[in-house]
Amino acid sequence: MSGDLPPGGHVSTANKRTYPVMAKHGCLATYGGVTYWSSVQDLFSDVLSTRPGQLVFFNLTKTEPLSGHDLDVKSEFLEPTNAFSFCGGTDERGKYGYTGIYRITGRPRFDPHELTGDDENATLESDYAIRVPIEPVRIYADVYPEWKLLDVQDTTSDVWQPRFRKFLQSAKSLASMTPWETQRLIRMLDDGPHSWIDGDDIETSPRREGAVISMTDLLNQTSDGRQSTVPDGGLSAISLDDIIVKDGDQFKYEKGLEAWWVENFDSGREVFEALLAAGDLIWFSNYIPATSSGTALDGLALLEKPNGKYRAIPVEMKRGNVKETPGRREVEQLYRYSVWAKEFLGNKVDTAVEDVRPVYLAAGMNRSASAKAPDLLTSESYFVDPTFVEYTLERDGVHLNSTIIR
Repeated sequence: MSGDLPPGGHVSTANKRTYPVMAKHGCLATYGGVTYWSSVQDLFSDVLSTRPGQLVFFNLTKTEPLSGHDLDVKSEFLEPTNAFSFCGGTDERGKYGYTGIYRITGRPRFDPHELTGDDENATLESDYAIRVPIEPVRIYADVYPEWKLLDVQDTTSDVWQPRFRKFLQSAKSLASMTPWETQRLIRMLDDGPHSWIDGDDIETSPRREGAVISMTDLLNQTSDGRQSTVPDGGLSAISLDDIIVKDGDQFKYEKGLEAWWVENFDSGREVFEALLAAGDLIWFSNYIPATSSGTALDGLALLEKPNGKYRAIPVEMKRGNVKETPGRREVEQLYRYSVWAKEFLGNKVDTAVEDVRPVYLAAGMNRSASAKAPDLLTSESYFVDPTFVEYTLERDGVHLNSTIIR
């Protein structure tokens, strides 16, 4: 891997009302007008995939201004530079797109308090409560129009992930990118016909309030004494203590398991360390779109091996058992994802994806799945050591047991 590659990045969706506030107060915030606890943990899984040092690219989307007012999107906190504009050009398409590069500086926090910007219409409401600390690296004088990114012809090797995240789930406000996609987007922005302002020259007022979000701290929260759905008001109406995570010895929702995994995969746990022993962990993320129809991997990791080539680790998660029935072919599902992971990452890395290690993370596996998995998950020459990681949720945390599928 080239030593100058960034450590990975994320595209964050914002608009002309919320972005000036996020920039001023140094936080990437995700919208929380949700109804179900599973949706809360879906949002958690995205922000828990972030790591300090990774980069963030804000993608401005078109949103109607509040109260029918036209919003002057030039933020006063950057006025001393006199070189910052969200709306470059006269073409309507040129008013929306990528604005600059930020760096993540800390872990996600839960902070349900309204923040305001310098403009009267620049507001980050209290339901934007999930916030990741950031600092500016550089801000561009004009946006990089999104239509240029989406019109890129080389779909196999350019900025693939934001493209399909946008098509699949426009409501999701954060999308992870591989180091190569991150590098590509930086080059596209830097090569644009505009100048930029260095982050050191930008004055901000960072806010670092609220509790750090950690699924590990919430593991024993069952439905006992808690409301079954998110109260009216979404995230602005709850605390972290309200969230339902556990159901017996399992996660209540698969998204809860996903959020716990993406928080802990690189934390040094023995079972995960064994999966990563073949090389250096380069990148991993939750929810990787595999097709434009909505198919997605729950998790995907990439290792660099001592020979300079790579190993892909697709992770399929089930809060209950892995099942193989006429209506649920979940062994075939992991097989398809594993083949796709080699092809997808093979178009990203600087050498080659040499092999793939398919992994289940689940509470169990039914008899039909146990019978089918050994043949199908070793059927490709580049499959190595397919693994079943069984989890149980106890009062003292998540217990893991790993078995090679043979």
